[in-house]
Amino acid sequence: AGLDEGWYSIIVQDALGCESEAVDAYIDIPDPLVIEIGAQVTILQGESQQLQVLLNVPEDQVQEVIWTPSLGLSCIDCLDPIASPLSTTIYQVEVILFGDCRTLDEVEIVVDERPAIYAPNIFSPDGDGDNDLFYLFARPGNIRNIKSFLVFSRWGETVFSYYNFQPNDPAFGWNGNFRGQPLNPAVFVWYAEVELIDGRIELFKGDVTIVR
Repeated sequence: AGLDEGWYSIIVQDALGCESEAVDAYIDIPDPLVIEIGAQVTILQGESQQLQVLLNVPEDQVQEVIWTPSLGLSCIDCLDPIASPLSTTIYQVEVILFGDCRTLDEVEIVVDERPAIYAPNIFSPDGDGDNDLFYLFARPGNIRNIKSFLVFSRWGETVFSYYNFQPNDPAFGWNGNFRGQPLNPAVFVWYAEVELIDGRIELFKGDVTIVR
């Protein structure tokens, strides 16, 4: 124990003090196991990130791989799982070699949970094909369902409503009409009840101005 790597002469002595002939032997001290998976990764809610354990030894020397926690991982016993956490999570991996050499590393997956709905604050439903419809946008993978989308006049009258649809689709947008007639330029208030990808229900609101 405590020997450096190199050549040594080995002599065996028994209990009576008799010694064997010297035998030369080379002591090979392997490098300590080192793994690297990075420190921090940021993703949008609903996105995935491929993790990769980098080793300083051949993979065939690996006996076992253990990831914790398991939630959001495609596998917990491989070197390259896909992580899909719904909230910020610190994943730890333990790599064990044959011979029981082992080490740990961890990576933090930061999930950007900022509001996923965007709506313009002005549109011009004049039939020119440019910005004629008012509809909701969202980052891909963040929204499970828009449960309701309502637009109100300044007097509180509902001038548009749509239920249970996906964002980013002008087919579910408002054309600025009410009861078949175009409304005059004005400011309107909108509300959207949204089911996020993790099952939470959030209410978004804002205002939009019609210009013609």
